Amino acid sequence: LRGADQVAWIARLTPEIDNLRAAQAWATDHHELDLALTVVVSLCVTGITIGMTALEWASSLATDPDIDTRPLGPTLLSWAVFRAAIGQPDMDHAAALEARRSRAAAAFGLPPSPDGFRAQATIAQHFGTPAEVLDLTRHWVDVARAAGDHYETVQGLNVLASVMASTD
Repeated sequence: LRGADQVAWIARLTPEIDNLRAAQAWATDHHELDLALTVVVSLCVTGITIGMTALEWASSLATDPDIDTRPLGPTLLSWAVFRAAIGQPDMDHAAALEARRSRAAAAFGLPPSPDGFRAQATIAQHFGTPAEVLDLTRHWVDVARAAGDHYETVQGLNVLASVMASTD
């Protein structure tokens, strides 16, 4: 869903949304968190219906404190931060999720990641100054480029362009 074949994968996965929902629900109900995380994180993509559904699942799954102890936990929490900060923003909740994401990433000894900067930049768009948003978004793009993550690079560049255009 994050590559050149995105349109084909959307067409392939959209009819399977009920099966994916069932797999995610089963994994959650049976406390198979690694499986639930794999399903949800892989579907979290902005701008598409299945991605918006997965963001809701991420928000729900983030209520489980055991998420913080799983390798994909920081990534899921970053998507939950994003979800809490868009639409009808709940910045207190977004900030609490970001604190959890940051602690979990540190506990795993993870280096700075694009998803971490995405989460921070999204919060800064509502709470911070334009300079903070620009700084965080530039880090987002730099880290994404260094990781070879084209999807996050493009996402960061979109935000960067939007912020730069609004500060002119």
